[in-house]
Amino acid sequence: MGKLIMWLFLLASVLTALSIPVFTKYQKSGNNNDNEEDEGSFKPEKINLKDIWEIEDVKNGLIILSGGRYRMLLRLAAVDIFLLGHDEQTHVEDALISLIMGLSFPIQSLVTSEAMDTKRAVQEVKEKQYKLHPEVLAYTQDYVAYLEGLANERTAAARSAYLVLPFDTDKGSEYAYAELMARAASLADGLQAAKIRSEILDSPATVNLLHHMLNRGRSWRPSDADAAGVMDMFHIFERQVEHAP
Repeated sequence: MGKLIMWLFLLASVLTALSIPVFTKYQKSGNNNDNEEDEGSFKPEKINLKDIWEIEDVKNGLIILSGGRYRMLLRLAAVDIFLLGHDEQTHVEDALISLIMGLSFPIQSLVTSEAMDTKRAVQEVKEKQYKLHPEVLAYTQDYVAYLEGLANERTAAARSAYLVLPFDTDKGSEYAYAELMARAASLADGLQAAKIRSEILDSPATVNLLHHMLNRGRSWRPSDADAAGVMDMFHIFERQVEHAP
C-alpha cells in the first residue's frame, strides 16, 4: 500500500512538471492577445485649441472664446526706467498710478520670453541697400547675414509684455470689437503718459503668440504659413506662353 501511494505521488509530480510549460505558454499567448486587443482599441485623442483655451476663432485681432467671451491683446514697449532721471521716474510712477486708479474695466498682464524676430529689420535693410555707399554695402550684407542667423538659430531672446483686455457680451463679435477698441484707445493714452507704447496685435501676431505659448522653442510660426498662402482656398499662377515666330 505504501509503495502504491509513493508511485501515485511520483506520477502526479511528473504530470505536474510536464503541464507547467504548456500552461505557461498558453498564459503568455492569452496575455499577448489581450495586449494586442487593447493596443488596437486605444486611439489617442486629438487635442484641439478649443479644448485647451476654448478658442473658437481669431478675427481682426479679436480672440473669440466660447460662451460670448472676447479678448484683445496689446503689446507693450517701454523705456528703461533706470535710464530716466529722478523727476522723470516720478512722473512715470504718477502716470501709472493715475491710469490704474481710473480703470473701469479689468485687464490682465502677460510676460513671456520670445525669440527675437529680425525679419522686419532684415527687410528694411534690404529695401534701402541701393541708397547706401558701395563701401558700406559689404558691411550691410554681413549685418543682414548676422540677423538672419539669429532668427534661424533662435539664440537671442527678449522679454515681451502684453496686456489682455477681456470683455463678455451676448451682442456678437462686432459689438465686442468696438468696445475693446475703445478700451484699447483709452489705455493707450494713459500708457503714453507713462512713456509706454502700446500696439494692438493683429490676427497673425495673435496666432503667433498663442502658438508660442503652446510650442516654446519652435522656430516655425503660423503667420509664415499664412503669408505663403497655405490658408488660401485657391492659388492662381500666371503663365507666359511664347509664340513661335
